[in-house]
Amino acid sequence: MKIKIYYINLFSRLFSGKNLRTFWDIFYKITSYSILQRQNDRKYWPEEWKKIYYKSYSKNKEIAGSLFTTNEIESLITSRRSSRKFNNYKISSADILRILLVSSGIASPNNGSKMQKRTYPSPGSLYSLNIYPIVLNGDGISRGIYHYNVLRNSLEVLKEGDFREKLLVISPQEWIKYASVVFIITTSIDRLYPKYNRRSYRFAFIEAGHLGQNFYLESFLLGFNCCAIGSFLDEELIKLLDLTNSKEAPIYAITIGK
Repeated sequence: MKIKIYYINLFSRLFSGKNLRTFWDIFYKITSYSILQRQNDRKYWPEEWKKIYYKSYSKNKEIAGSLFTTNEIESLITSRRSSRKFNNYKISSADILRILLVSSGIASPNNGSKMQKRTYPSPGSLYSLNIYPIVLNGDGISRGIYHYNVLRNSLEVLKEGDFREKLLVISPQEWIKYASVVFIITTSIDRLYPKYNRRSYRFAFIEAGHLGQNFYLESFLLGFNCCAIGSFLDEELIKLLDLTNSKEAPIYAITIGK
């Protein structure tokens, strides 16, 4: 009983406003990868990796639903797939910025409001996420690492160079190097703390999920294949983006190409 009370008090202190940063650092550290192996072909996966579960209240009454209609939005959603079929397609800066604008840009830039809503939901409209496109195969745009400036809808050049081999070390999946661009999504979770306190770390991941779906839908609409990445060497990616002394942390990545 005394041990239980000790841990309750410990986590209460960690969850307090002054120590939330400490809790986030601990949470991020213990859920980070330090070693990753190249993924085997799906045919070698154990059965528990492939089984899909469905919950059902089989003894209860149920109301049957209708099938999907053929309107444009529903067709787009039902056609969405994760695809790793990339063939070094050279993407233009116009396509990159179009995908960024529709997925994450300011929805009504000229509405005169101080709270400029973006194209995805965010807790309290605080928008904790940042996006770093890493261009691997570009048409009229150099290979390199960029930052998306949401306010100006522009790409800011951070580093020029070929980072394909480096990304293969960070996330050892061979298909990545054939993609056109990898969008690294980070969270500045401190933006959420003042309002949401201990709930902030949950909201950051929920927000990233909303953003990721937008990337999928807009990419598919423009004829691109898209695949999300959740497994990567966190510390190596932080170094690549020069975020070592920053309060930002990478939590998600989206690859796009043809």
